[in-house]
Amino acid sequence: MEISNINHSEANRFPEKPNPIRAFFSFLKSGLLFVFLLVVIVASFWVSFKLGSRILFPAQQMPVNKIEVAIPETPPVIIALQKVAEENAPEQKQAKVICVNKTPVNKTSRSGVANTRAYYKVIAGVFKDRSNSVRLVNQLKEKGFATYLKQVGSSWLVQTGAFLQKAQAVNLQNMLKTKGFSAALVYEP
Repeated sequence: MEISNINHSEANRFPEKPNPIRAFFSFLKSGLLFVFLLVVIVASFWVSFKLGSRILFPAQQMPVNKIEVAIPETPPVIIALQKVAEENAPEQKQAKVICVNKTPVNKTSRSGVANTRAYYKVIAGVFKDRSNSVRLVNQLKEKGFATYLKQVGSSWLVQTGAFLQKAQAVNLQNMLKTKGFSAALVYEP
């Protein structure tokens, strides 16, 4: 028995020579495993980058074609009315500035009614049928008058202007009469 133990222990002292084919396959297996793990890591970073870029930079929308609209010039009627208004406006004199020490005044409460301005409106016509009112609007526009079409109840109102001062409204009414249109003034407080 001792002899068999000695032979067995001597075999452990001197290992067998490695097989070169087995060593090559072991090296190849380790290399392929390394390359596979490297590809998995790079792919995971690439996927994370792509998902992150979609979150941080959302998809850009296609540019929308904008509609270009020509802005019409001011009609000559309005320019003429502005000149007349400037001529009729009272001259403003500069008052002397006097400094006065004021005592604080308690403010009174106001009612809930809003301040509204009163207008003198120039009405060119009132029609039951919309087509007649549109026809008048087109005729007025051809002559250079700015118009406004409004439905009041079952009637259509053709308005050519609204002014704070009566003189301006009368001036527009006279201009309409010289062009062959009848117009009425309506005061709306």
